[in-house]
Amino acid sequence: MGSALGMRCAGLFAFAALAIVGFACADTSEPSQGEFTTWLKYMSDTSDNDAVDDVAPVAEADTVTGTWTGGDLYNLDKDHGDEAKKPKVNRDSIGVLPKPTGKPKKVVVSQDGKGDFKTINEALDSIPLKSTHRTIIHIRAGVYKEKIVINETKHYITFLGDGMNKTVITWNDTAGDFDDQDVLLKTYRSATVGISSEWFIAKGVTFVNTAPSPPAGAILRQAVALRVTGDRAAFYNCSFYGYQDTLYDHRGRHYFENCYIQGSIDFIFGNGRSLYRSCKLHVVADTFGSLTAQKRNETKMHTGFSFVDCHVDGTGIIYLGRAWGNFSRTVYSYTYFSDIIYGPGWSDFGFPQRQQQVLFGQYHCYGPGASSPERVPWAKYLSPEEVKPFLSVGFINGKKWLPHYIKKPKFT
Repeated sequence: MGSALGMRCAGLFAFAALAIVGFACADTSEPSQGEFTTWLKYMSDTSDNDAVDDVAPVAEADTVTGTWTGGDLYNLDKDHGDEAKKPKVNRDSIGVLPKPTGKPKKVVVSQDGKGDFKTINEALDSIPLKSTHRTIIHIRAGVYKEKIVINETKHYITFLGDGMNKTVITWNDTAGDFDDQDVLLKTYRSATVGISSEWFIAKGVTFVNTAPSPPAGAILRQAVALRVTGDRAAFYNCSFYGYQDTLYDHRGRHYFENCYIQGSIDFIFGNGRSLYRSCKLHVVADTFGSLTAQKRNETKMHTGFSFVDCHVDGTGIIYLGRAWGNFSRTVYSYTYFSDIIYGPGWSDFGFPQRQQQVLFGQYHCYGPGASSPERVPWAKYLSPEEVKPFLSVGFINGKKWLPHYIKKPKFT
């Protein structure tokens, strides 16, 4: 397991200067073919499939089909003949729990002893199993050195922080570390905070994995700051710091609004069905890197990542996304790209057949990295009709479960 981090914090804002952001500027000159080939092999070697299956167990609830009809472009809701006779599989990890009932209960976590608990884990332990009401955990400002796992027996939890970079949860496990039973953690269990419960909300909280940037050629150095597996999770004004695999958007419907996400390699990855609104994606790559690795593996899956009104900057030479799954789907709309974007833009993950199966798209993006004559021909510049399903919370059925959300892109 991770050890104490030994990071001194002179004040609540000192963390912002200490946590991962002290990073040397990368050389942004064009790479040689040899350098690029070496990096591609490293990316392949360090991208694993060790997590639990991205297709959820059989569930009674139907998979939600979404609020759009996209035709062949999106590969949704097709008639698959004999496959329709098979038992239903919850390919999108749609939750079955109703909205919370009753009046929310609030508890306070404060390191100075002036709250109900001194640690976040103590507060979580106080919540009854299978509670049907929401529990709001107000986490006062401070750096909380805790590894947290919220499993499927405790739902309807809110982490209410005192603000981004004020309430900080931090740990330093990597995929190559071992637990107390000497079992390898792998990527899934490297997370500082892992959420498997449904209806989770976080506001004004920073999630950090302080494991150092992996050197070239290293394996098992993935270090997740947050893993979210539960359905219907929302994050408002939160930040996520790491390097390789910062945010494991594993599965379920998720919403991120006004968030800051920092990393270097595949730092938003998984098979979630997620909408990122007005978020900043900051790259801290020494040389090469990638923003996303989406893992949609079947045409029946309605999963994918949609980024709307976002901002991408940082250091290195960066892919917009890599096709981790056979039918990977990632769309950027109204998003600013700095000059760190690698000309071709997208990677097929070393599987050329995926070029005809993925949906990698842009719509009205801008900035020096938004277009290039080198863009791969199998990426799409979407039409207004094609992009429409990805612009609103309808993509994640958000009107039915989000407490609040941004209704329209600011540029429309």
